[in-house]
Amino acid sequence: FGTVDSFSMPIVVGWIGGPGKMSPKCFNMSVFNFVKQLEEIRTTVTGAQNRARYDYWLRTFQYHRGIASTSCAWLESDSAMAAVQAGKTAPEREHLAWTVGLPARERLISNLTRMMEQMAQTLSTPGELGTWMNLESHSLVDLLATKLPEYLQAPLPAAALPPRSFSGAARLIVPTVRNSAERGAPVSWRALALGQGCLEVEIHVRALGSHGSFSSTQFDKIARSVYQLCLLYTSPSPRDS
Repeated sequence: FGTVDSFSMPIVVGWIGGPGKMSPKCFNMSVFNFVKQLEEIRTTVTGAQNRARYDYWLRTFQYHRGIASTSCAWLESDSAMAAVQAGKTAPEREHLAWTVGLPARERLISNLTRMMEQMAQTLSTPGELGTWMNLESHSLVDLLATKLPEYLQAPLPAAALPPRSFSGAARLIVPTVRNSAERGAPVSWRALALGQGCLEVEIHVRALGSHGSFSSTQFDKIARSVYQLCLLYTSPSPRDS
């Protein structure tokens, strides 16, 4: 971390109409060599908690590097579209759209998808979810805008569109601030289930210090991959559950 401390950290976004906005530009990717060095020491990290902390920082820096790669792919896609629009006739513009514009768009989507999957592996708090929302509403609305279908004379193929499902490593995100309650007070949890095959979320509860069986309660699904549960604490034990 010392090699990228403070002002040595690459800056890949800027304040453009608000915080953290991407822009179409290319970077000297050698400034991200420290990410590869970090990736190479993963096998030396032992212990579940140490590995979890290491993975968080690794995914964070991979996502950071992914912003730079995606920003460059955005610039290349814009340049490709400029070449398409410079065609002198409609048939020439259509040909350029298929041979120049579409491949550049697909590379942009590939970079973006990988970047978002890496970012998803860092989400655990409402603040980090806010970073995701800021990225979608502040940067991706511009990055994804395109007139390419007009020149293709056809809809964009799947490879030129952002995926509608998450294909990264499965994980459960529970951004809960409150973890205790007085007797008779409700406690709410919201859970985000990322990855394929997760159809339901359950919580298993028993009193602290108890050796009895857990009681399980299923979360209600309130949106795509979003689950919520509100429990009323009624345990007669003075201990938290």
